[in-house]
Amino acid sequence: MEQIRQKLGISFQDLEWALKQEYDRGFAQSVKEALEILDEWILQNRDRSRYKAVDRRERTVQTVIGVAVTFKRRYYLDVETGQYVFLLDELLGLPKEKQISPALAEVAVMLGVSGPSYRISAEHLEHSHGGKIISHESIRQAVLRAGEAVAAEEASKMREGEGERRVPVLFVEVDGLNVRLQGESRKRVEAKVMVTHEGWRPRHPGSKEYELVNPKFFVAHDGEDFWEEASAHVMRHYKDVTVVINGDRASWTRKGLEYFPKAMYQVDRFHLKRELRTLFGKHSECLARLYEELEMPDPTGARFLACLAECSSKLPSKKRRQEAYNLLQDLASIPGSVVDYRIRLQQEGIDTSSMRGLGSIEAQMDRISDRIKRRGQKWSLNGLQAKMQLLCRRFEGSLVSLLKRLAGTVSGVCEALTEGIARTRSTARKVLEYEYGIQIVHPPMMDAGRTRSGGMSHFLHRLSHDCNI
Repeated sequence: MEQIRQKLGISFQDLEWALKQEYDRGFAQSVKEALEILDEWILQNRDRSRYKAVDRRERTVQTVIGVAVTFKRRYYLDVETGQYVFLLDELLGLPKEKQISPALAEVAVMLGVSGPSYRISAEHLEHSHGGKIISHESIRQAVLRAGEAVAAEEASKMREGEGERRVPVLFVEVDGLNVRLQGESRKRVEAKVMVTHEGWRPRHPGSKEYELVNPKFFVAHDGEDFWEEASAHVMRHYKDVTVVINGDRASWTRKGLEYFPKAMYQVDRFHLKRELRTLFGKHSECLARLYEELEMPDPTGARFLACLAECSSKLPSKKRRQEAYNLLQDLASIPGSVVDYRIRLQQEGIDTSSMRGLGSIEAQMDRISDRIKRRGQKWSLNGLQAKMQLLCRRFEGSLVSLLKRLAGTVSGVCEALTEGIARTRSTARKVLEYEYGIQIVHPPMMDAGRTRSGGMSHFLHRLSHDCNI
């Protein structure tokens, strides 16, 4: 076996890279030919009274498989506008003065959003393709452009009318993320995130794990108009809906009540219990009583507040007593918010049997924080907005379709591609023969006849035809 291996002189890895290099060359040639065929098709089918051909100019584009394609296309004068245009670029959606293809830009955005950093994403691409494909700065720019396009699309939708979707209850969960800035007049900014959903369903039949129904994200920097824009985002989809807002005790989270005709607010149980543990962690009896009162079916919240007042007076530390008193005063201003929202909905005659405890925003914020604040990262405002917009689209499962929609589609000229598609059919044979000196011969069994060969000749002929050898 070792003698044969030494005589063969290649490994599977050698074969992989050799085949890839050969396919890359064939792919580049095929794309070049296809593009120039399309350019010829456009020349013959253009509006001759409007577009006057001037000359042909060369362009190089880095493609998604890691190989650059250089091709020539015609330059036209648009006699109606007086502008010069490359019709091929316009029809195929190739951005002006960009050296990466739309498909590679899409991959760059996906990697930039999913990866830990733009630099690491560029390194992953380089490793998988066997050479440098795109710089980390190009990935950053692709993310910025996509984020700006998403923001522009969102802004245009704000002008749309009220939505028509009706659901018994819409859940609106909000939280903020403190992010460090660079190159800005201020050092930090609070990125505000809203997640809306229609409830929960099992991940699959019989599952004990649940997923959100129809989750939608909205993200913005801190500012006075957050709820104005966020409520417009909600009402663009829904009509005449009861809204349950879940948030921590931050004053800005409560302002959402002012923007929805039918809304109730609940203090997020995760944040509230964390504060109670901080204050009463060394007084387990008090903490247990407070937890118990939180679950009691008291629609006013008075019992919990009374228990909190009693437990606060027992704290030995003056500082802790003051902190507990501040918490009590704040919750007393919104007493119903400490009550489980399901109890309050039942008072309004709404069926809550399929509803679960709120708090999904924490999991979503953890996912966002993992990509935004890892290793003390700092952001520009534009970079932060773009990254978070795309992250949220990814989490709600709409990023891929959104990128394809932004890139646009091409129709009506694809028939011209057929002559340039089959360039790489005999690649494997070329590699084995020319790279490694292994000859692919015509087996005598192929001519032995179907009966005499027991069907083997027929099989070999079919294999030869399918593999083009």
